[in-house]
Amino acid sequence: MTTKFTLPVVATGIVLGTALAGGAFYYKAQNGSPLTADMPSAPLNSAKISLNDQDSVTLPADNFDTLPSSLKRPAHHAHYEADNLSGAFLSSLFAQRHQQWDAAATYLDVLQDYHTTSPMILKKAIVLEMGANNPNAAIKAAKDFLALDNDDYNSRALANLFIIADTFKQHDYDAARAQLSAMPDDGLTLFMKPVFQGWLDAMDNTFYKPLLHGHRMHLLNAAYIAHYIGDKKNLKKVLSLLESYEDLPNQDRERIADIYMATGQKSKAKDLYAALIDDMPTSHRLVLKAKEDDFQPALSLYQITQDPAEGLAYAVYEMANLLFNDGAHDSARIFTNMALYLDPSLDGAHILKAKLALEFENYAQAVQAYSQIPQTSPYYYESQLEKAKALDDANAYDKAIAHLASYYKKSNDLQALILTGDLQRQHENYDQALRTYNAIIDNHLKGITPANLWYLHYTRGMVLEQLNQWEAARSDLNKALEFYPNHPFVLNFLGYAMADRGEDLDEALGMIDKALSMQPYDGYITDSLGWVYYQMGRYNDAVPYLERAVELMPADPVINDHLGDAYWQVGRKIEARYQWKRAKNAQSIDADLLAKIDDKLAQGLTEDNVIQAAHSDIHTSKKQQD
Repeated sequence: MTTKFTLPVVATGIVLGTALAGGAFYYKAQNGSPLTADMPSAPLNSAKISLNDQDSVTLPADNFDTLPSSLKRPAHHAHYEADNLSGAFLSSLFAQRHQQWDAAATYLDVLQDYHTTSPMILKKAIVLEMGANNPNAAIKAAKDFLALDNDDYNSRALANLFIIADTFKQHDYDAARAQLSAMPDDGLTLFMKPVFQGWLDAMDNTFYKPLLHGHRMHLLNAAYIAHYIGDKKNLKKVLSLLESYEDLPNQDRERIADIYMATGQKSKAKDLYAALIDDMPTSHRLVLKAKEDDFQPALSLYQITQDPAEGLAYAVYEMANLLFNDGAHDSARIFTNMALYLDPSLDGAHILKAKLALEFENYAQAVQAYSQIPQTSPYYYESQLEKAKALDDANAYDKAIAHLASYYKKSNDLQALILTGDLQRQHENYDQALRTYNAIIDNHLKGITPANLWYLHYTRGMVLEQLNQWEAARSDLNKALEFYPNHPFVLNFLGYAMADRGEDLDEALGMIDKALSMQPYDGYITDSLGWVYYQMGRYNDAVPYLERAVELMPADPVINDHLGDAYWQVGRKIEARYQWKRAKNAQSIDADLLAKIDDKLAQGLTEDNVIQAAHSDIHTSKKQQD
């Protein structure tokens, strides 16, 4: 008897259909609960693993001792256990799916020891080894795979791509030309071939003109190539084509400006920098570049290419970016590691590696990647702010604050202070947050807030409200509205705070109604409108809005509590108690609100707790929309 596994599609282009495994295997989940599978009690002579019900490999039956002890329970990947070769294969798949690339590659290494000529295992190894940042092993697997006679064109194309990249790394351009001519065509290689050919032609001081008719990425690489070989005519043509793109990302526009500066076209560079600052006024890097009259490598996204391997590294990194933006995260990881193999100093690839880690909430890896960025890098400013956010997400708030203080001391970057205040506010350290915001507005900005930093009055206003400094809070919130009169979140926050205090209810109603017209599906704003009606004593008007708010935000305890109060006031007391119980059982409820709800469940709405409810306090709400 055997057990049939149906496993999910993996994001490497290899679809796993069924696996028939003879021997013990199980995957231990992150919470420690094993997902077990009943396996044959009697030993089998072999176990067959099938892909797509066609491609298969037969593994010999083996005892537990077949695997090295380090693989029975690897210390750094204790979530995976495998008793034999078939278990190692399945463990590898699960490990990859859970972003444990090192473990996935390690398990597959065991299979390669037994099946060095299996196309299925080799093509999997190509992907896993590069994903685990083992480029030499990936390239070896690619060479072994191509030495076999098979018609898997997609996998052959990927293998060729890896090998060509390695020939560039080794500066063996004759081998690269031979490999490129043998590369089969598929979607990926058709996209990358012009870039490979462009850099190979550059070795003969020739510009490869088909790049002019390709994708935006081809044009960017064409600019690098034209500058590398000193072809001013084609460089001018390429930059003109790039600037004609209506939806060109700001980062690419900045790179074009950097190229202009690097080639002595200062006026064009300055114009582009000025336009970019209008779009990205908080970019410390742009502000610094706009002040300079010469090319600044430490601030430039464009780095002058020293050899074709560096140029190809940039192309592969851009490919990884495209894949990342398309949500193909596994493929993006593979190409990011390939780019870093070609050029370990490619800081943009380190940034992308951090973003990939954040996609899977691997904050330690993200912090490590951001830490690779030197102070001389154009990505330094961005990386230090993002590193602080990753530290905070990793529950290392104190380290995040200390890191920002150190970074601000080195850079004087205002964004470091702003992020410090925001983190302090989000962690409810309101006294500290107020001191930080005051330092920004009163000291750093000398009391004059530029339009692009209007939100500082919003965030400081929220903090002042939490500290019960209402007049100062209202002044800041009104100041924010002077800059941005129709901002729905500011209107909602100020209107709700006024309603919560029973102040200027007609004005509060107008603010919140206006906010809801702009954000009709926002549960917090919908609740605010219902609550201002409640505060005005218009309970029948309040109920429909509060019911709608609960539909939009069913787990919010404050909104459920508000609906319970409104139900009680219109005589729907059974429903009121039900809503209060829902609020009480919410995971996010705080102690003050819990005590008030316990009182209402015991006594109903009495005169005393009606007053309490009327001042249920924005402090327990999530009306703060950052």
